Amino acid sequence: MSRGHTPIEVYENYHGCWICISHSRDAKGYVSYQIRGKRDRMHRYMYEKYYSTIPKGMFVCHHCDNPSCVNPAHLFLGDNATNLRDAAKKGRINTTKLTPQRVYEIYEMQGTQQSIADKYGVSRSAVQQIKTKNSWKCLWEESANIQLSNT
Repeated sequence: MSRGHTPIEVYENYHGCWICISHSRDAKGYVSYQIRGKRDRMHRYMYEKYYSTIPKGMFVCHHCDNPSCVNPAHLFLGDNATNLRDAAKKGRINTTKLTPQRVYEIYEMQGTQQSIADKYGVSRSAVQQIKTKNSWKCLWEESANIQLSNT
């Protein structure tokens, strides 16, 4: 890289993943970098460096399912549908849709987020998003409107 940029340092784990140790990770484990004032994810940079420009609307996905991996051999392009199918196939997302009734049950349920997630077959983060009302916002707005109209 040019002067002033942190050199990319990696180590190779036993799966062949190149784990970047020179740059910070975001909350989802993706390595981020900044170049020319623009912040992006390192795996996207590595894809472009080793292969070609990423077409608009395309994702750089990981065969290894490791967001910290920047090994170009582990990266592939896919559109949104490809990315979602890959995530579902690898068990990273639940393709079963929650109903409003189940969302209310999750919101009211006592216990750890993980135990609730296991019971409903969703991720712990999905439970957290429901408990903090950061997902299914239309339900929370609807119930606020119902409460207001009944007073």
